[in-house]
Amino acid sequence: MPPPRSLEAARLAGIEAARQASAVYRAVVQSPQGSAPAGWGVETPVFRQALPRLNVGELVNCSRYFGQRGQVVGELAAELAGEVGRRLRSQPDPPSPSEPGAASAAKAVAIEAAGAARSMHSHEVTAVAYSFSKLSPQLPEYALLYDAVAEGLARNAWQLNRLQSALIGTAFADVELRLADALPRVLRPVLSELAASQKARETVTVDELRLLVHASVQLPRQSLLASDVEALADCTERLLPKANFAAQAHLAVAWLRLEPPAAAKKAHLEALQASCQHLMKHKKSHFPAHPLPREGLAPAMAALLAREAEQNAPPLTPPAMRDIAKGLAQISWGLQRYQSSSSQGRSLSIDDWSEILRLVLSFCEAHSARATTSSSAPSGRVLPSWAAELLYHVLWRAQQQALPADDAPGNLVELESLLTLLRFVRQHESKPQPDAAFFSWAAKLVAAHQRRAGTPADLFAEVVSELVPMLPPAERGNVARLLLAGRASTVGVQANLAPLTRHCVLPHAEQASGSVSPRLLAGSASQLAEVKLAGPASQRPEAALEGSAVSHRVGAAPLIQAASGGRLWGMLAAHANSDSTSLQVGQQRPAASMNLCSKKEEAVAVAELAPTAAAAAAEAQAETQRLLQQALRRVEALEVRLKEQEVAQKKARASTPKKSPSNRRDEARAEMHEEVGPMQSTLEQGGAWLANLFPSPAERIQPSPAAATLHLHRGFNFEEYRRAQSGRLQAERLRVLVPPDHFPMWPRK
Repeated sequence: MPPPRSLEAARLAGIEAARQASAVYRAVVQSPQGSAPAGWGVETPVFRQALPRLNVGELVNCSRYFGQRGQVVGELAAELAGEVGRRLRSQPDPPSPSEPGAASAAKAVAIEAAGAARSMHSHEVTAVAYSFSKLSPQLPEYALLYDAVAEGLARNAWQLNRLQSALIGTAFADVELRLADALPRVLRPVLSELAASQKARETVTVDELRLLVHASVQLPRQSLLASDVEALADCTERLLPKANFAAQAHLAVAWLRLEPPAAAKKAHLEALQASCQHLMKHKKSHFPAHPLPREGLAPAMAALLAREAEQNAPPLTPPAMRDIAKGLAQISWGLQRYQSSSSQGRSLSIDDWSEILRLVLSFCEAHSARATTSSSAPSGRVLPSWAAELLYHVLWRAQQQALPADDAPGNLVELESLLTLLRFVRQHESKPQPDAAFFSWAAKLVAAHQRRAGTPADLFAEVVSELVPMLPPAERGNVARLLLAGRASTVGVQANLAPLTRHCVLPHAEQASGSVSPRLLAGSASQLAEVKLAGPASQRPEAALEGSAVSHRVGAAPLIQAASGGRLWGMLAAHANSDSTSLQVGQQRPAASMNLCSKKEEAVAVAELAPTAAAAAAEAQAETQRLLQQALRRVEALEVRLKEQEVAQKKARASTPKKSPSNRRDEARAEMHEEVGPMQSTLEQGGAWLANLFPSPAERIQPSPAAATLHLHRGFNFEEYRRAQSGRLQAERLRVLVPPDHFPMWPRK
């Protein structure tokens, strides 16, 4: 037996350790609510030392706090997951009803003898598992917790109710772990009960239903029966009128992602269409009740259309596709209206919407009843009104996107997505027409991609060829200068220097790859370079450049403004010359670094790789030139049309008689109304569904201080005003002195 002094010291040490653990617990759950992740400032060794001293309730509270914050220090969450997993594995199994009475009583006594290390209840296990599934990013260390929960489910360690089963199933579905064994084990009893009992379907709640449908998305195909889908669809149609927008949006997304058996296709489509239709009944959109999938909704839409190839009844009809698209637009508007960090991910972003639009418009073209071309449509393809409004919604969402700064981290909209949207605008007749702000945003996006490395030259040229004809005339020159400045060095210089770097080390590789050509095209007028323009005559668009090599000494500003009075044809002629220029400059640049490689090795490398580099450069130059000529032919045609319109407008103004000032004021008010809301008025006149998604012009107009100023055309005469208002003032004074009621003012004698 240890001496009393050592026992007292151990007791005091235990008290001190418990006090420190309590302080660490308070520091974790009371961390500031700023941008820092949860647990910021708590050291990992201190937290690890305090974890065994925390009771079950404190562990559950830490897990809930981490799940509410979403962002957490990864080391702390990993330590917490490991501690909870160890406790779940070490706790004894509960007494089974099939065991004899003596054995059951002995096991209960053993559980009570555990003391402080009591077993976690079902609601505590559910809270911990669901909270950890909300953490982002998901670390591999969290698998210890999920495996412990799955093992407890396998040995029936807890008696779960319907909501707890749905929450744990949703957690496994979100983290995509134990989908083959633990997820069916927790969902199959609930789904079987709903399919077999009408009373169970009548008692299910909205939250239980949406979580069950969400978790059923990740069920294996053999575990999801047609009767399960029909039971969930029946509950959906009954509970949709009682749900709010967030729950309805979650149900719509879950039904879209669900892949039903062929026998339950009718119930699936009806539930999906009903969920999207109820979203249209709300005046304002909000966030869904559950985060959207990070991979986006375009894969779910593609899977929905791909299942039509199986030709199972009933088919997906255009009205059903219309309701689905409108429902997604409602959710998208809610994400745009309430932007926050919780809306991160690809779902219903511009990149995701471009893929969804491609699928929807292809479906519309395949099922269009108006196959004849329209003479009024520029491309001959007329979309249904709802599809055109959906396209406008995506374009409006795009122009609201804020582009990150050059040095700021952030993802830009992909150029493939922008190219898809621009082609849709050109190919389809859109009512209302896209705003000019969208094309300005597109030009800024192209410039942002140009400043970032890694943009393919062919993709960049295709985007510019689609964008330039749609830009206002004032902005076309900026895009052309951007094209010339950024792409001149990538065709020749990089094609030659990339193979050479395998044989020798260049001390200034970055300067050698892009210093000469950008200075020629994008530098200031004072920075001059001597360049020899040489190349085959067939590769130059201007006939005047045919012949032998000609030497020029030019700068950036004269090069852009010299040809054709600053028009884009002249710029691209200079760009074609600069391609061959950059080729020769790139061939001459390695000669400056001969001191790092032996002359013999350098000569062998240049002799072997010069034909390959020249062929690659010539091929890239020809492809780029073809795309640029195609774009500029469209630009020339557009400029001719603009000149004709300007001449017609001048003639119309000259023939129009002068109007009075009052008529001019009325016209100015009408023009201002058209500028404020051309799309809003068009949609309101047609009774379109998308008009409710956008704020009215009155909400967007901010009253100016000058609007409240009172302008008087003559002086104020107080005597005249007093005489005019004398009768009213006397009546008011009389009513104040003698109130109009039947009660006497003084008591009667």
